[in-house]
Amino acid sequence: MRKLVAETLALVLIIGIAALTPVNGVVRAETESGSGSLEGNVVASETREPVSLATVTIAALKRALSVKEDGSFVFSDIAPGNYELRISCVGYESRTVPFSIRNQETTSLRIELEPLPARVRDLTVIGKDSTSELIEVFRPLSYSSHSILEGLGVTVAETLDEEPGIAQRSMGPAPSRPVMRGLSGNRLMILEDGQSTGDLSATSADHAVSIEPLSSDRLEIIRGPGAFQFGSNPLGGVVNVDRNSIPLQAVEKLEGKFNLQAESVNEGGAVGGTLKFPVANVSVHMHASGRTTNDIGTPTGRLTNSSIESLEGFVGGSYFFEGGVLGVSLGRYDSDYGIPGGFLGGHPNGVDIKLNRDQLDARLELSIGKSYLHQLSVRSNYNRYFHEELESSDVCGVSFGVVTTSVSLQGLIQEPSQPFRSIVGLYGEFRDYQQGCVTFVPKTEEISLAGYYIQEYDFAAWEFQSALRFDYRNIVPQTRVNQTTKAGRIAEKSFSGFSGGFAARYKFSPELDLRATAMVTRNHPATEELFSDGPHLAAFSYEVGNVDLESEYGFGFDVTASYHANSIETQASLFVNRFSNYIYPRNTGELEFGPSETGYLVRYQYEGQDAVMHGGEFSVEAPLYRHLRFGLTASAVIGHLLGDDSHMPFIPPLNGKSWLSYERKNGLLKLTFRVSESQERLGEFEERTDGYVLFDVMYRRNIVTSSLTHKIILGVENISDVEYRKHLSRVKSVMPEPGRNFRLVYSLLF
Repeated sequence: MRKLVAETLALVLIIGIAALTPVNGVVRAETESGSGSLEGNVVASETREPVSLATVTIAALKRALSVKEDGSFVFSDIAPGNYELRISCVGYESRTVPFSIRNQETTSLRIELEPLPARVRDLTVIGKDSTSELIEVFRPLSYSSHSILEGLGVTVAETLDEEPGIAQRSMGPAPSRPVMRGLSGNRLMILEDGQSTGDLSATSADHAVSIEPLSSDRLEIIRGPGAFQFGSNPLGGVVNVDRNSIPLQAVEKLEGKFNLQAESVNEGGAVGGTLKFPVANVSVHMHASGRTTNDIGTPTGRLTNSSIESLEGFVGGSYFFEGGVLGVSLGRYDSDYGIPGGFLGGHPNGVDIKLNRDQLDARLELSIGKSYLHQLSVRSNYNRYFHEELESSDVCGVSFGVVTTSVSLQGLIQEPSQPFRSIVGLYGEFRDYQQGCVTFVPKTEEISLAGYYIQEYDFAAWEFQSALRFDYRNIVPQTRVNQTTKAGRIAEKSFSGFSGGFAARYKFSPELDLRATAMVTRNHPATEELFSDGPHLAAFSYEVGNVDLESEYGFGFDVTASYHANSIETQASLFVNRFSNYIYPRNTGELEFGPSETGYLVRYQYEGQDAVMHGGEFSVEAPLYRHLRFGLTASAVIGHLLGDDSHMPFIPPLNGKSWLSYERKNGLLKLTFRVSESQERLGEFEERTDGYVLFDVMYRRNIVTSSLTHKIILGVENISDVEYRKHLSRVKSVMPEPGRNFRLVYSLLF
């Protein structure tokens, strides 16, 4: 019955979206007699490279849009007159350029931006699309497609690895997941186009994130109160992979890109292509990519069963009408990857995992223009996820199937004459979860409901942001009801409560500012944490839930100082996160009998225990001489379980990197030194990890013609083929990290 109700609600939403679309004036008006157009290109002054993240705004007309990947933009239907165009982008000086529009003529501009070091901020953008003005108090740390290519890895986690405060948890190359300030799993949300992927990567180290980094236009890291629009537990932050699968900016002509990646360390690579083109008043976005790798090579040999095969594709379209846009996208992701064996917590012979995910997303954006409701956004998302874990004999150990349907409604409240900006939102989700083969979690159905309110306020040199969110989750087992297992009595569970945060920034001067953030988060126990009772063969463990688990509370505080002047950018952060009832699987040291092929397995019991984590981050970038620049980052985090004052497991050690770069015209040469301290603070049953120093070199060349942009990246990682191990790798006891790696990335934009 619950499933029928959820599917009915989803159908009603889709019908409602169609009904909201205006009947009159749906077709975009042709350029009126007497009006004109503005077109232009935004490039970096030194390299002449397109600045794809720039925002261009005609303030007098309250019109704004983001430039395309080739740096171009077009405004149509502009009445004759004199105007000013404001251009802004993270990492560049903002500019204001005057221009004039004449009857039935097109004005062309070429705008050069002076580069600055990228300003790293911890909090989030509130709304950014073509149907509204850019509302910004705190900007997220954002990586454009150009930056992504320079650090492109096999996974999202590998692409972001080595950034300040970020590490990667791994059980082989495929199932790696980002770790931010020591937090991962349910405490670090990974989104695709602002929506949940519906996969199970947060629940176990052997489950992969079902996103191909090659398809992303931008990666965003979001922290602070603004992150509460995505969930009640963003203490670790939010990683959003923006693919722009539903275009929010009209495409005026055919454009696209082609990406190629190759690596020697796994004898593999990836290829992907994207096309965007208009069909009448519809903008179409199509993407397809594939990846294949062999086993990873290390200084001591090959990491057996670490290969990857994956395919991804999506097609999306948006219909533009006066005052809004209606769009839909459909996508699929398939992957076949290996989990190595022979290490503590892994299957002796390794495991193969096959997964697939189907996704359907619908979106309606309306520009209302009223002070009490400036913009309205309605989204519906459907994900069907399935994966199975196969032993070496091709016997299915366990399979997982999850169907997730969500609906969200979000409104932007803005009064141009007042310094207040607010977002109010409602969210509903239905989740159907079940297992097959050797099952150890009962089939469940979940309903989640949430409402949130986020407000921004400017006053003189102060900027404030606050958030309040309420969540309700109801988990209803459909099998084993009222049975008593090692986890306890299987029965319906409900959780609810408030979460929220507050942030303030004070500008002492245009060069110096200080920001402080306080957050209270709530992490409701997941189905697996409540009801598990059985062998998880890929993790080679016997997992036991705890039906008595209560919600986990997180209390976080951080302060960040930033200084920017004379092309010098430096930032320092200190943070402390305290947890009440921190939920984690504890190694009990006890053995449970598994299937005949595995014998006895170590028992992991989910528990709640008070914990505290504290640490800091530092980064600086500065010019040395003319085109030569220097950079340095460092990150540290320490975690304690307070019940027995023991160290938390899987906490990254002190680490960082420094680099020298020489950039002139369309070329960049960069030498990087990666450093990690040994990890002596060990959780129960953990192994000590030695420190290391690595050397990398990268050369990037941009070739720009009238209609094409070529980007070529050549690099060598771990030049001296050092044998080293990362503390968050589960396979470190049997094999070190990858050895010397020659890499090539080629990108073509047209």
